[in-house]
Amino acid sequence: AAADRARCGRGGPRAGADVDPLSCTQAARLLSAASDELLRRAEDAQDFALPPPPAQLRDMHRHGDTLESLRAAEAGDMLSLGGDGGVGESADEVEADLALARGGDPGGHRQMGFRYLTGTGVEPDGAAALRAFREAAAGGDPLGEFNLGYMLMKGLGGAGEDTAAALTLFERCAEVHGMPAAFNALGVMYWNGHGVEKDTARAREYFEEAAAIDDPDGHFNLGSLHLQEWRAAVAAGGEVEAQEGEGDDGVLCRPAYEAFQAAQDAGHWRAPHQLGHMYLHGQGVRQNCSEGLRFLRVFVSERSEWGDVTDDTVNALEHGESELGALIDFVLTAEQGSATAASNAAFLLQGRARALAEGRTSHLLLQPGQDHAQAAMKYHLMAAEAGAHEAWVDAAHLLLARAHAGDARDAVRLLEKAAAEGVAEAYYSLGWLHALGDGGARIAANATEAEAHFVRAMQAEGGAEALPAFASLWYVRIKRFLRTLVGRGSGAGPASHREL
Repeated sequence: AAADRARCGRGGPRAGADVDPLSCTQAARLLSAASDELLRRAEDAQDFALPPPPAQLRDMHRHGDTLESLRAAEAGDMLSLGGDGGVGESADEVEADLALARGGDPGGHRQMGFRYLTGTGVEPDGAAALRAFREAAAGGDPLGEFNLGYMLMKGLGGAGEDTAAALTLFERCAEVHGMPAAFNALGVMYWNGHGVEKDTARAREYFEEAAAIDDPDGHFNLGSLHLQEWRAAVAAGGEVEAQEGEGDDGVLCRPAYEAFQAAQDAGHWRAPHQLGHMYLHGQGVRQNCSEGLRFLRVFVSERSEWGDVTDDTVNALEHGESELGALIDFVLTAEQGSATAASNAAFLLQGRARALAEGRTSHLLLQPGQDHAQAAMKYHLMAAEAGAHEAWVDAAHLLLARAHAGDARDAVRLLEKAAAEGVAEAYYSLGWLHALGDGGARIAANATEAEAHFVRAMQAEGGAEALPAFASLWYVRIKRFLRTLVGRGSGAGPASHREL
């Protein structure tokens, strides 16, 4: 919370559009401490899974989702260690896996091994997990072989370490099945000299094989290897730390940064923490405090309790809790720096402002005399500054609806900021402003510019606006074509085109 206030200037003079260097340094110190503590907790708990993103009311409302349907869809997309898909905890799902295992199905044995290893739907039992993975491996199940190797390497299940057997299993999984995680596991064994003679060159080869198949751990460990070599060179006097930020002289730290960035793109849980520190200290990339803060914020938001708190609040809201109670929870979490909580607070406030304006309710969420729309604007901007860039679009729509002097021009600036971050909704809204023209925003109707924005909306990542943008694009094209036909038939000039 203190880092977020330092970064944004809340509680003191605002730093303006860019983060003030002094406030950024203070925020970096505070956020580094928070992220380092969360990293330690994750490693102590062996909790390396990426949690699902917290529930965002604006998107749930748009798509007609409930929290239950949202999480069910995400569970179906998840791959577990050794699982074909999400491993549920219900008694029926456990019984189904048990029935497969009793019937001799290797996949059933592997699923039960995962359950016993992680305590998913059953009591944790390392020995039972080891037996189940042995059965799965004996049946030729590739993931069963890998998980058996993992347990033998770690000495789990009471059998003690057997690195030779683990090495054999990992080699089979890599060479026969082409499993990315197996290449990474072999790299770890050779890097650490775990059961084999330490061989950094061979470890690098295995990490490169894993990274070539886009394995997140392979990317991350390759980056760690590069970083270790760079630090050794610095310690030996062969590298000057200030040089490597330029990235132009073939230094060892630039490949480390690129590998960590690839790990981030592949979804490695620890990559944002590493990239944040590399930007803060100028390792492998030009020093950039703001970018370092951005990555550390991503890590903190993923590893902190913000997501659980937000989901619990959304769940309570769906089951009848008052909006006031939910708003308090969202605001408290938003003040710690959660972009999703700030977005949810804005959603509730904006909905109540709309209901009050339309006479559909007389109940207030704020004190009498306080402006719900203005409060919504505050939290939209807070969410956008914290990384939820689509909140700039929501803030822009509030300004366009309010239509005070200068609001339309401010709205366009916010939409352009969101568009610069690749937000499809921003391109879509700018497309319609250019299609229709807006005097307050000093935008003349321009079909060519409108078409360009609609095309960008269709191409933006996620594709949420692809269909409406496609329809809008063809509406503008057909309208322009009809205007051209009418103009030719009547002899009318451009003024008649605008009137039509």
